[in-house]
Amino acid sequence: MAFAEETLTAALLGTAAITAAIGTRLAPAGGLQDEALPAITYQRISTVGNNHLDGGSTLDVAHMQINSWAVTARAAKQLADLVRRAIEPLGDPGDPPAIGTFITEQGADFDIETRSFGVKSDFSIWEERT
Repeated sequence: MAFAEETLTAALLGTAAITAAIGTRLAPAGGLQDEALPAITYQRISTVGNNHLDGGSTLDVAHMQINSWAVTARAAKQLADLVRRAIEPLGDPGDPPAIGTFITEQGADFDIETRSFGVKSDFSIWEERT
């Protein structure tokens, strides 16, 4: 189920302010070894089916984490703000449709090995199961 990943990467790379900042430095978590900063990584944390008392439904909630990395904490926060503005308004009537995207949590991070600052942004993406 790569729909959420495809939707996120298209939205991020389709945002001029983000591509001006990161170029093409967008990859799944762990995929940007020794890359210049700023950069963005992402990963699916989990997928939860949306069930009710009458049984299952055709909706899933993909919990995605997007990490914004930079050389300063301020730059990482500014990049995370761009990410949020690009992701939150998503609703795709495509096949399958994305019903909506919502930020659920955001917090600071620091990578001791690369001495880079990050902001972890967790999003819930409601999508129609295929």
